[in-house]
Amino acid sequence: MMVVSGAIEPGVLDINEMTYAIRRALWFWIKYKPYNIEKGRGYDDVADVTRVVNGGDMRLAERQAAYIFCESVFL
Repeated sequence: MMVVSGAIEPGVLDINEMTYAIRRALWFWIKYKPYNIEKGRGYDDVADVTRVVNGGDMRLAERQAAYIFCESVFL
């Protein structure tokens, strides 16, 4: 977070608003392409995508459980 003259730089906190959060997430996925459906491996992709998006394995088990749940609902 940047501080300019004792105030937070304009726009920095916008990420907390849903519209901006979605836009920034979409930008990230379009720019970095952490997942490619043609090369997809399903469940095994969760760890790779987590590393790209988060820079590590933060909350990986939770994401893997969410993937299994979503797969059971949508597939």
